[in-house]
Amino acid sequence: TNKDEIFYKSTSEILPNLVFKDGYLYFSVENYRTGFGNSSQYSYGVDKRILKLNLSTKDESEITRDKIRCFTVNSDNSIFISIDKIDSFGSDIYKLNPNGNSKVKVADSKMLINEMVTYNDRIFVSAKSQSDNFGIFEFSLSDNTFTKIADTPYLESQISIYDNKLFFISNNNSQYRSYYVDLT
Repeated sequence: TNKDEIFYKSTSEILPNLVFKDGYLYFSVENYRTGFGNSSQYSYGVDKRILKLNLSTKDESEITRDKIRCFTVNSDNSIFISIDKIDSFGSDIYKLNPNGNSKVKVADSKMLINEMVTYNDRIFVSAKSQSDNFGIFEFSLSDNTFTKIADTPYLESQISIYDNKLFFISNNNSQYRSYYVDLT
């Protein structure tokens, strides 16, 4: 129709990554609230809510709210979330059932996981060690290992999957470019 249409409104910032699956849009929004252990910010901090929006009816439901850094939706509609460790550098990874009412820790990592996507039960992440920039890795839940896909002294991020390809952005040689890896 060549006309803009407001599809969804929010008073909170809608954060990447957007996950389209089985007629739903999964996304997260930031919420500022009190109750954090700091005095410099008057106990204010940020948590995220993961929301699920029916693309046909536009009905919205909250799946969970936590100190989530990133999430992804699996083939069985369960959800992996990454939460920063409290007492050391790295991430704890939890699996939520599709309704978000059951959370089980499935892995922890000394790497900080900033983004996650799944493809055929494989997990791909943008992650970094304490002294590096974010790179792209395949993460194995079974043994908490990272297999390098793209890891340079520069930033690799903004991962997504489309048509059996893992897309990402890299700042290589002082220029941002888009790259992909064929996963088949």
